[in-house]
Amino acid sequence: MTSAICYCNAKIHAETGPIEKGWLTAEGGRITAFAAGNAPENPAYSYRNCNGLHVLPGFVDIHIHGACGHEFMDAHALAFRSIAQHCAQHGVTAFLPTTWSAPQEEILNVLHQLKRTMKEGTGSSRILGAHIEGPYLNPRFSGAQDERHLRPIDEREVQRWLATGIVRLLALAPEIPAAMALIEQVVEEGMTVSAAHSGARFAQLKQAIAYGLKQVTHTFNGMAPLHQREPGILGAALSLKELSCEVIADGIHVHPSLVNLLYQIKSKDRLILITDSVRAAGLPDGSEYEQDGRVVRCNDGAARLADGTLAGSTLTMDRALLNLSEWTGNSFTELWPCASLTPARAIQLDHEIGSIAVGKRADLVLLSAEGQVLETIVAGETVYRATSHH
Repeated sequence: MTSAICYCNAKIHAETGPIEKGWLTAEGGRITAFAAGNAPENPAYSYRNCNGLHVLPGFVDIHIHGACGHEFMDAHALAFRSIAQHCAQHGVTAFLPTTWSAPQEEILNVLHQLKRTMKEGTGSSRILGAHIEGPYLNPRFSGAQDERHLRPIDEREVQRWLATGIVRLLALAPEIPAAMALIEQVVEEGMTVSAAHSGARFAQLKQAIAYGLKQVTHTFNGMAPLHQREPGILGAALSLKELSCEVIADGIHVHPSLVNLLYQIKSKDRLILITDSVRAAGLPDGSEYEQDGRVVRCNDGAARLADGTLAGSTLTMDRALLNLSEWTGNSFTELWPCASLTPARAIQLDHEIGSIAVGKRADLVLLSAEGQVLETIVAGETVYRATSHH
């Protein structure tokens, strides 16, 4: 059982607005109170002086494939825990492990292993469920997804995934046969569907929205480019207010000016920062490894296949938030929802996580004035502390 703790002398970024100097109490893994001023005295609490640090809700990464030499497709608890620790070091308190296009049994095996690890816990950042990206994608826009594993929609396959009870997000190309019926079914069962690796026409996106599609996967990447007479998926992402947009803000996948444009259009309520990080994240530059029999090389912070195709990112969530801050000219203290509340809302978990509010989980990150992660707290327990910070 977590003890009662009071974080005092902190800059608290609550859902209701910022508190320049205040306190926050957590008990039983949840936020019990917060306010401006000096903390109330209570012998039941242990006190933590935050010395003016920023206290933000923990980051939520809903699109991550791997890190530190591991990927979720490895399907073993050690890999999952190692990735969870990497997440915690970068302020992520909860995340959605994401699968690649792969044979049916492989994806199912990953889901079963994830379910087991969710029960046992990772000891650091928390697994929220699963994000299935592919195999129902458009081969013309497959990017680094292995074309050999792309296939038509198979309802029995989907039922086996959903039967695990942990799928929260399904990414598919809305233009492929039977996609609309699948979107409707998955949404009815309480999950989120995102348009991914797609050449869908604008009218197809509008139809998909009518069936319950709410999101676009890594906007600008793995999709048909904008055309003035057929706006397509990108035009839909930019102009239809119903759609939330994921973006990889590493400065490699999307030009900073376009990330800024996306923010100007979508605002912090519809822009979702993701890492889309792969095995290469957290590995030194120059590392290389094999992915589906293809070599991936990491240079200058980018993971690429031999032909130069980007193969996921090495981005971390804290870096993504700072990049967004730099490119939009807004403070990270203003943009924090893009890294926590907006992704939590996208997968319908904003009643539990994603902001500082009484009753929500005490998932917090302590940041320096420069935005450096000094401490990560999951359900009131410190799971990461920078060596320079005690």
